[in-house]
This record gives sequence, C-alpha cells and structure tokens, in this order.
Amino acid sequence: MQRRLSDPYQIGGRHAEARNHLLVIGAVLALLGFGGIGGAFIGIAKILFFIAIALFVIFLVLGLLAGKGIKNAID
Repeated sequence: MQRRLSDPYQIGGRHAEARNHLLVIGAVLALLGFGGIGGAFIGIAKILFFIAIALFVIFLVLGLLAGKGIKNAID
C-alpha cells in the first residue's frame, strides 16, 4: 500500500505504529496483572515518544536553516 503525504494519519509512519502497539500491549498486560512486563512496554513506548519529539525538533531546525539558505541564495 502506498502512503500519501497528504494523509495526516500516515505522518510518523512505522515509528508511531510501533509506539501505539507497545502502548496497547502494555495496557493489556497491566490489566491482566503482569504489571512488570506491562510497565516495561509502556516505558519503551515513552522512550519512542521522546525520540520522535527530538527528531521533530531537529528536522524543524534543519528545515528552517535550509529555508534561510535557499532564500539567501535567491536574493
């Protein structure tokens, strides 16, 4: 299946998909009484969330810098 950039639900791709799966697995395990394993899955999901935030900020800064470079080259 081909992903379209205009589809807002596809932004994030497999990273967001993995994070969501880990959250669901962690919640189900916690409900079933496996708190230690469920907590580990939720901990991994939190780490993936903060990695996604960090990558967003890095690429935002790089995009702004590239935009300024292109603007200066045109002027």
